[in-house]
Amino acid sequence: MIGHRLNMKKASTKWMLFATALISISLVTMWTLQYRSKDHFKAKQLNTDGSYSLASEKEQPKTTTTSAPLVTHTKPGVGVNTKKEVKPNPVEYYCNFPNSNDIFKMQEGNGRKGWKLKQVQIVIRHGDRAPLNLNVYNKFKTERRFCNIHSNFYSDTLKLVSNYRNSIMKDQNSQHLPYFAQPLPEGIVCSPGQLTVIGALQHLHNGLMLREAYIRKHKLVDPATQDKTVYVRSTHVRRTFQSAVAFLYGFLPNYHLQDIPITFTMGPTFCERHCACPIVKTLEKKVKKTQYQTYLKRQRNNPVMKNISRITGIGDHTGPLMDSLVTGYICKQIPLPCNENGECVKQSQLNVVMNEQEYLNRVTRLESPARNISLLQIQPFLENITNHMKQVVEDLAAQRKAVLYSGHDLTLAPLIQALGLPEYRWPRLASRLVFELWQATDSMHFVKILFNGVDVTNDTAFCPGKNKPCSYDSFMQFQRDIGKYFGFDSRSSVCKS
Repeated sequence: MIGHRLNMKKASTKWMLFATALISISLVTMWTLQYRSKDHFKAKQLNTDGSYSLASEKEQPKTTTTSAPLVTHTKPGVGVNTKKEVKPNPVEYYCNFPNSNDIFKMQEGNGRKGWKLKQVQIVIRHGDRAPLNLNVYNKFKTERRFCNIHSNFYSDTLKLVSNYRNSIMKDQNSQHLPYFAQPLPEGIVCSPGQLTVIGALQHLHNGLMLREAYIRKHKLVDPATQDKTVYVRSTHVRRTFQSAVAFLYGFLPNYHLQDIPITFTMGPTFCERHCACPIVKTLEKKVKKTQYQTYLKRQRNNPVMKNISRITGIGDHTGPLMDSLVTGYICKQIPLPCNENGECVKQSQLNVVMNEQEYLNRVTRLESPARNISLLQIQPFLENITNHMKQVVEDLAAQRKAVLYSGHDLTLAPLIQALGLPEYRWPRLASRLVFELWQATDSMHFVKILFNGVDVTNDTAFCPGKNKPCSYDSFMQFQRDIGKYFGFDSRSSVCKS
């Protein structure tokens, strides 16, 4: 019996090593293609500090874009060209694996002729993480060693990660950081919700792409003054802080921890207790009632979800199933669990789970109670974003050129909804929502909004219309007038009603 258990443990270890090798090979291939291909922009050489030496501007091919967006909109009346789009299955979309072709699809930094980029504000969701609940891992004895960036494995197989790690470790050793602010994912065994090495890689990837769009192409940030012109804020959760550090390492040439202070907020919508709005709780009850009714009609009676629940021993709600199996296994490329009878969870079954979650989102997030909740939750955050823009428009001394907010799905989902975007899917891991501020040749200012590399400005509630520039004044007025959606002069009046 003991020998049998040892053999089983060895087999499990081999599976983990095999899965990790597959991930590393694919990522090494991706980065090799991305930074050495003749068809790609040429980041030729890693410096000793972990930054990239980029070839001259003349050697760079122009970044191209696709005519079809990466997200499929379902709002009535919004036409989308999906002929050229190869839509991934739901679980792979959610996992958001870095792809060497991403640079060709991203539309950040593409202004009209003669326009000048004045500012970018970037809102990110943290990268890949361990599940919040480890019950399935524990039940099936799944090893969780993908949060240890100090493993020698990464030193030998993934040079970008190891250079990032070594550079940040040097910075960390020269400073006295509080226990909370550990900048690297370094758990020998993953804790619940901990950022994984893949999660850090996702934001290294995001940072490098946006460095190409904003710093190399538009010279938006001057390294000599970046401590004053770059502003970073993170929620008070370690995985969002670590995601911000990884993003900054990719985004800023020769980045070091001490260069840019990172401030913290306690709430996912970047607003403290003074932003509380009691009426939101009343509206939330209506939304939760709709969600529960949808669960009773669809999820509880879905044979696929009931089968997964029986095999794994977890509930038949989409949330726990997504967290435990999609985030826990598919996004780590770990073989899905099998019970003692040899019955295994299949990816095709998890696609059903994701589709059910998307249906649940569609019937709730596109309804007025849910939209009203998001407007009231997000208005202070939008006010903060427009205030940063105002400093630039009015040419104030304290203006910031690049602002980063590192948050959660609970940051992006209500923000997307408040803007009126018809995207209802669960924000994928390492998603990014970007606000660009441009100045036209006549000195007027315009705003562009991009979600995961796609220009969605004309899908917003305040700037609808095909290829129509969105003025800064329109965005500012939308933020100011949120109270009027409810028949009041301000948000605070709505919340006190």
